[in-house]
Formats: sequence, structure tokens, C-alpha cells
Amino acid sequence: MVRALLGAGAVGLGAIAYSRYIKAVARGDIRTHVVSWLIWAGVAAIGLTAQVKGHAGPGSWVTGAVLVAALAVFVTTFRRYPVVVTAIDCVCITAVIGSAVVWWVTSMPLLSVCIICLIDAAGFLPTARMSVRDPHRESAAMFAVNGTKYVLSIAAMWPPSLINGLYPVSLIGTHFCFVVFLLVRRSQMRREVANCVNKVGHQ
Repeated sequence: MVRALLGAGAVGLGAIAYSRYIKAVARGDIRTHVVSWLIWAGVAAIGLTAQVKGHAGPGSWVTGAVLVAALAVFVTTFRRYPVVVTAIDCVCITAVIGSAVVWWVTSMPLLSVCIICLIDAAGFLPTARMSVRDPHRESAAMFAVNGTKYVLSIAAMWPPSLINGLYPVSLIGTHFCFVVFLLVRRSQMRREVANCVNKVGHQ
């Protein structure tokens, strides 16, 4: 019962965060990278399959919800903004497909989970590249809430196995690292603007 409540709580947090995020993308308030969300959808699909096979129970619910949400963000972003795909983006997408093939051929879910953890982290590269130029167009709050929900997800599958727990643990790390990146970049831009204003004022 407790595990089910924790799993439902994780899904609820994600639903609140993603619904607000998708609306902001549709309005044009947030500009994210379509390739990142395509990668994250593919990674979530593989991670969900691993968790289901590993009997993660309610702990896997949030991964299923993330799969649906990532596809929704992908479609919304695809419709709202022009698609620009780089060589790095293609490599990441190919790696997701390769990870699924490795799992299918070798029947080694742990190897595939390790690969998708790395790919999920690489999925932040397209969005981070855009956020360097304009960190205010991405939502630090959404990624912070999403990182938090994975804590509940791990608790819902307690005691977690390596296959079940590795993926959400890596997501906690990548999400909060990205939050820190956004906050630091915003602080840098504020200082840059302040310096420009001071220079103009002294002319």
C-alpha cells in the first residue's frame, strides 16, 4: 500500500510539472530542443521495459508516465518550433536505437540500462546548448520537480535492484545538475547585463 502511494505521488508530481511545461512550450514561453525529448522518450521506453521485467512494481509507474509526457513534449515542440538537428543529435538518437538492439540481441538488461543512463545524460546536450544562449527560456522548476519525483519512485520500488534503481538514480543526478547549470548561467547573464549597464553609465 505504501509503495503504491509513493508511486502514485511520483506520477502526480510529474503530471503537475509536465502539464505546466507543455502549456508553456505551446505558448512560446519555453523553448526546448525537440531532439532531447525524442531521446528521452526512447530512453524511458527502454527503462520502463527493464523495470517491468525487473518487477519494479509501483516504482515503474513514473517511468511510464515520463514516456507519455516526453512524447507529448516532443510533439508540442515539433509543432511549435523549427527543427534543427546536428551531428551530435543524430549520434544520440542512433545510440538509443543501438541500446534497444543490444538488449534484444544479448538479453542483458543491465548493460542496456547502463547505456541508456549515459544516453539520457547526453540528451541534455541539445537543450543545454540552447540554454547557454538563453537560460530563461528553459524551466529550472520543472526539472527540479522531476528530479524529486524519482526519489519517490525509488522509494516505491524499495528495496531496489541494480537494474530497477540505476536508471532513476542517474536521472536524479542529471536533472539537478541541469538545474544548477541553468541557475549559474542565469546568474552569469545578470552580471553581464549589469556590467554593460555600468559601462554605459560611465561613458
